[in-house]
Amino acid sequence: QTQLVGRSRLLHQALETLLNGKSVTLTGAGGVGKTSLGLALGEEWPTPALFWYTIRPGVNDSLHSLLFALGYFLQQQGASLLWQQLVANHGQIKDFQLAVGLMQSDLRALVQRPLLCFDEIDLLRRLTLEDENPRHTQLLEFIDALRPVSALLLIGQQSVLESDLVLRLDGLGPSEVEEWLDQQTVPHSAEDGERLHLYTQGNPRLLELCLALTRSSGATLSHALDQLPQSPAVSALWQRLQRRLNGQERQLLAQLAVFRSPAPVDAWNASGGTGEEDDNLVQALLGRNLLRLDGQGGVYLLPAVRDVIYHDLAIETRQQLHQQAAAILQQRGEITEAAWHLLVADQPEQAVALWFPQREEEIRRGAAATALAIFEQVSQHRVAGKARQQLALLRAELYQLLGEPDKTSATLSESQWPADSELAVDAARLWGDALDATGRSDAALE
Repeated sequence: QTQLVGRSRLLHQALETLLNGKSVTLTGAGGVGKTSLGLALGEEWPTPALFWYTIRPGVNDSLHSLLFALGYFLQQQGASLLWQQLVANHGQIKDFQLAVGLMQSDLRALVQRPLLCFDEIDLLRRLTLEDENPRHTQLLEFIDALRPVSALLLIGQQSVLESDLVLRLDGLGPSEVEEWLDQQTVPHSAEDGERLHLYTQGNPRLLELCLALTRSSGATLSHALDQLPQSPAVSALWQRLQRRLNGQERQLLAQLAVFRSPAPVDAWNASGGTGEEDDNLVQALLGRNLLRLDGQGGVYLLPAVRDVIYHDLAIETRQQLHQQAAAILQQRGEITEAAWHLLVADQPEQAVALWFPQREEEIRRGAAATALAIFEQVSQHRVAGKARQQLALLRAELYQLLGEPDKTSATLSESQWPADSELAVDAARLWGDALDATGRSDAALE
C-alpha cells in the first residue's frame, strides 16, 4: 500500500480525469515521487484491469515488446484479438495499423475499465534530430493511439505526448516533511524537520537516504543531520552511510547493484540455499531502508544509491559480479537477461553460447527486441569460430523477425559460411527470405 504525503489534491485531480477516460501526465525532477503517485492512482482504480509498463532502454523500448506485454494483458482481461494475431504470427505484427486496430478493438471490448500506465516515458524522447530513434518514434505513436480508447497515465521527468491534464510534482513542503517523519515513526523536533527540509528540499528520494543514514547510525535525527555534508549530493550521503555497514552488507549491496531490474531475493535467503546468514543480511538492509521488495519475489536497491555503488566498483569487481548475476538468472530461466550480464562481464562468446540454443523459446517469451539490443553491441571481431556464425545467424533472425530484412542480408553477407557448416543451411534459407522480401528475387533464388 503506497503511503503518500502532501499529494492528496493531485491524487484526486488525476483520478477524476482518468475516471473520465482521459489522459494524465505526471512530471517532475528525479526522486520527487512521480512513480509513487502513479502507484497510488493504480491502487485507487476501481477495477483490477491495471497495466503498468516501465520503459527500460535496451530491454523493452520497442513496439515488439510492448505488443507482447499489452496483448497478454488484454487476453487476461478477456479480449484476445491482439494476442491471437501475435500467436498466429509467431510473436510479431509487422503492420502498424493492424496492431493499432486490434489493440483499439480489444480495449473497446473490455467489460472492466482499464488503466494503462507508462513510466519513464520521457526516455523515448529525442534530444535532437540526430538522436531520433525510429523504434522510439514508432513506440510513442502507438502509445498515443491508446488515448482515444482508454484512460492513460504517462510518467516522466518531461512531458513527451499530448495529455488532457499535465501535473508537475515538486518537493514536499516543511510541514509535509514533518508529516513524513511522523509516518516513518522517526522522533524529531520542529527544528529537525526544518533542517531536513532545507537539506533535501523535500525530495522524497533524498529524504529516504537521510532516513537510512539515521537508522544505520542508531543515532537521533538531530545527530545524523549534524553529520551530513553541506551539499545534498547522493554520493556524499552514501559515503557516510556505508561507514555504518559491515563488509558482508557492503558486498551484498555491490552484488545487487549490477542488476538492472529486481534480483531474485531467493538467491540470498535461507530458502534459496545460500544460508540463514544471507537471509539475515537481506532483512537487515531492508530494515535500514536500503533495499525494497517488489512483491513478486524480487529485491532491489534504493534507487538513490544504486548508481553511486555501481560507479565506485572497480572494473574487475564489476565484471565478476555480472558473471555471478548471470549464473543466478540462468538457473532461474532468465536467459536473455543472463546473456546481457555476460556481455557486460566481457564474456561475449559465453553470452552467444547461452542464448543461441534457447533463442526460439526466448523469442516466444517476447524477448526478441531485448535480445537484439544486447547482441547488436557485440562485434563479430570479439568472437571466433562457431560462435561468430551463431552471432551472425541469431542477429539476422532477430532483424528478420522485427521487420528489417535489409539488415538481415547485410549481417549474413559480412560472415563466412563454410559448406560443411550446419549453420550455413539456416543462414542460406534466411538470407534468401530476406532478399525476397526486399524484391531481389534472382539473388534470393541463387
